[in-house]
Amino acid sequence: MGDQRVQRQVSRIDPATNTIVARIKVGRAPRQVRYGAGAIWVGNNSGTSIFRVDPATDKARPVPVGLFSPDSIAVSDKAIWVTSGSDVLAVRLDPRTLRVVARVKVGLGPGNAAIAADGSVFVPNHGDGTVSRIDATRNKVVATFEVGPYPYPAAAAFGDVWVPVSGGTTVARFHVG
Repeated sequence: MGDQRVQRQVSRIDPATNTIVARIKVGRAPRQVRYGAGAIWVGNNSGTSIFRVDPATDKARPVPVGLFSPDSIAVSDKAIWVTSGSDVLAVRLDPRTLRVVARVKVGLGPGNAAIAADGSVFVPNHGDGTVSRIDATRNKVVATFEVGPYPYPAAAAFGDVWVPVSGGTTVARFHVG
């Protein structure tokens, strides 16, 4: 069945030697790992917290977000956006205080959001085939786009936001700016 501890940690790998130099405990079921705002952020497929890992000390700290299984994270210097595929909310954290500053209702089954260059947040909602655009200055959904079945994941690149539609053969492209 394998070593269950592997599922409860993330590993720091030295790129020069390609060896593990630290194992960091981050809850029962770590998921997505992101870097930004001076830390490593780890989603969790169990519980109601994500984890903030200090890259200088390799110490992990749980950060309560109030979502069950907060498994997807998008990071900028101004905000940490967290979603759970079992919810209809995108939760915004302040990366300095680690406090929830907004809860924004999006579509069904949100996950793998992307933060655009202008700060807006695009959240694919795989449960209803939509993408929600959040205005981060108002913490409010300003547009909902129907894109087709199972959009997931979003990525910001080349000045736009891209969302593959897994139930089809298309990629939705959102021009920002």
